[in-house]
Amino acid sequence: MADGVKIYKPTLMEEKPLPLEPVELSYATKLLEASRDGLIPVQLEQDVVIQRISHDLYAKPESGFRELYNNEARACRIATRQYAAKPRIEITLVPSDRRLTIHGIDSLGMSQEKFLTVYTVLGRSDNWDGKEVGMFGFGRASYTTLSDIMILETFSRETGEKYAVMGKNGVGFNVLPQPELSEPGTRVTLTLRDNVSLRSIIEAIVKVSRFSSIETYLNLEEDLSSESSYYYGEPIHERAGRYRLGPESFKEHLIKRIRRDERDYRKIESVIPIEIEDEDFYLFGAFTMQKTYDGLYVARPGSSTGGVHLVGTPIEAPIELPFSGWILNIKDERKYPPTADRERLSGEAAEAISKRIDGKVREALAFLELHTVDDYLASKYQEIYDAYDELHIERYLSQNTVDICKFIKVRVKADGSRDSKTIGELLERSRNLFYLQSLNMDRVALIKSKVPDAIVIRLLKRDSDIEALQLLRRFGVGFGDEFIRENKLKQRRTFRPLGEIAVHSAGTGRYSWGRFEDVRRHVERAWKDDLDEKTIRIPKGKMRSYLILLSMVQTSYRIVKDDPRIQRGISLRGFVDKIASKSLETSDGKTSYEAIGNSGKAIKLVLYSDIGLSKHLKRESMVTIIGDPDTLFELMAYLQHQGVNFELDGAGSEALKDIGIDLWRGEFINDPSYPKIGDSEITYSIIHSVKKVKDERLLNLFLSAARHSRDAEEIRKMRSFVFELNRMLGGKES
Repeated sequence: MADGVKIYKPTLMEEKPLPLEPVELSYATKLLEASRDGLIPVQLEQDVVIQRISHDLYAKPESGFRELYNNEARACRIATRQYAAKPRIEITLVPSDRRLTIHGIDSLGMSQEKFLTVYTVLGRSDNWDGKEVGMFGFGRASYTTLSDIMILETFSRETGEKYAVMGKNGVGFNVLPQPELSEPGTRVTLTLRDNVSLRSIIEAIVKVSRFSSIETYLNLEEDLSSESSYYYGEPIHERAGRYRLGPESFKEHLIKRIRRDERDYRKIESVIPIEIEDEDFYLFGAFTMQKTYDGLYVARPGSSTGGVHLVGTPIEAPIELPFSGWILNIKDERKYPPTADRERLSGEAAEAISKRIDGKVREALAFLELHTVDDYLASKYQEIYDAYDELHIERYLSQNTVDICKFIKVRVKADGSRDSKTIGELLERSRNLFYLQSLNMDRVALIKSKVPDAIVIRLLKRDSDIEALQLLRRFGVGFGDEFIRENKLKQRRTFRPLGEIAVHSAGTGRYSWGRFEDVRRHVERAWKDDLDEKTIRIPKGKMRSYLILLSMVQTSYRIVKDDPRIQRGISLRGFVDKIASKSLETSDGKTSYEAIGNSGKAIKLVLYSDIGLSKHLKRESMVTIIGDPDTLFELMAYLQHQGVNFELDGAGSEALKDIGIDLWRGEFINDPSYPKIGDSEITYSIIHSVKKVKDERLLNLFLSAARHSRDAEEIRKMRSFVFELNRMLGGKES
């Protein structure tokens, strides 16, 4: 072995001969001749072993790319540290001839001595740094997962040598003519086999290069396909072009993944970060608070998880962590070694790093510790506690905290409630909870006669859940029968309290795979004392005709069925009397609700944000009213009560035809066949602009922008801007 190249060998097993006397072994002459003091060493059939390692150790083409890239990335990092170089890696893929090139520029390169003493010897490595990738010395043969032939061209920074070789089937190298390389580094070129998926290789390129700390670029010489694909929610580069792949920080990457998973119907309210920097690992985790139609909740582990990395390279490991999303980098592969194929962390390494991580995570989550139920009720992390079992967070918390989490998640049936509730939901209303084996309403009334704000509950499984009963008693839930006896309360019939009531509101729904929103009536249950002034109490027998209105406009008004026990909100009669004299702008000028109902004309209501359009919609036989959702709901409710017919245009479906404009609605509306929120804003913005803007160039500019936008809010803003320009240019309305 030549001087100057220091070879690394991992700790090897050493076996010693048994301490036997030669006379005891003298009978086996041939075996003794082949042994060393009685121990016969195992030998290798070299060409067979080389063939097996070259072709069977790495199972996937993606693994082959990982090994080739990591070899060059390590060389780049050494060049940076030792020579203050500024290396980068250029990865070029030519789909038509399936050519893949990995080129380290301003990198380290490899001397001929190193090539002969290290690169051509499987199992030999010159990497002594556990914080660098590579310890087994097998990765250089991984090209056989991608191609039978590999061209390796290198320019050694240390010796100035330039040479090229051709690797053939992992069993040898042919010397090639000297390459033309202008900067130190190594270039590897392969022609990918037909069974190697180009899309999968691009996925591997993106994953492996992301955290290498080396500037890396993908040069895709031709389009891979005409359509885009996604890899775990990430867009895959399939169009010809040059793409910067890295470097990227672990924290930056996870935050991007979390933000990428946000949807209109699942908005991110906040992110609670957990960052742990340890000598053996770096962990960044996050609890993601999301707001949905049903309220606030913490996202469960899913696509936001960034996975496990060993010295920056993705690796499989049986590690689970209690976060909505997390990413882990293990810093030393000598201390936590992978399997020989580097696909996964070895069993012992996974167990060792898991123990270390668990201890540090437990320390980091100390802020979640609870001492009492009051701590939970005062906490801003209630959504995390509510999801403790789905996040698998219990092993990081004290037993008392886990018990409180279990207690608040006990699901019960409460008096007056149609649906089951959790203890946590009920505690938000009252701290006075009482348990009965069954919700006998006389006994419920008896308890409430002593404690007016009491909520009486029963278990869904009756008394079969012993643990739940123990939790109820431990954390202060009164036991109703005991309470009645102790307070000597006498049985008597009383006026039964009103429980939860159905509250109807105008919400939103989604269709076409979540792309579009429309108005949908929602119903939820609430207590009578929670009703506000925008809740209208509808008399019995009249609910149906008013419920329909909640499916027409997204109003903030709500309706409930009236009941003598409900004092909050406003009665329908009171609501109608209150708004009868209210005036608003119409196509006939400023008019009250009462006058509109008595006009004798056909009535058309238009959902649009600028009442200035009213003057352009004047007709002898019809009065048109433009308004926002609340205004239109008020008017519809008033007209419904008075028995006056009306027409609502909430989508502008026929508006362009009715107004006589030579424009097609489908030019401006996505999926015009189905009405959805925002359509009428777009349609009437077009009508209003045609009526108001007389400068043809300005009008055409707006119409062109609207065709490309198709977004109601954006078009509204553009319309306001165009109207302001029109005013500045002296434009006048017709």
